[in-house]
Amino acid sequence: EKWEEDRIIPREFWRKMGEQGFLCPDIDEKYGGSNVDWGFSVIINEELERVGSGMVGIGLHNDIVVPYITAYGT
Repeated sequence: EKWEEDRIIPREFWRKMGEQGFLCPDIDEKYGGSNVDWGFSVIINEELERVGSGMVGIGLHNDIVVPYITAYGT
């Protein structure tokens, strides 16, 4: 509720999600990822929606933005 009121997700949330391996799970381990397949990302999204988190942005981050960075970033 506070996040909705403030209209921002705290940085600490993103840090914790990263520490637990929920951000960029398909990135190669040498870059800090878990090197798992796309199915793992689907499970993350489904579980976040199952509990009503409203965190669809994580799917956007993991499945749309990150592949472009890994494919075209230098």
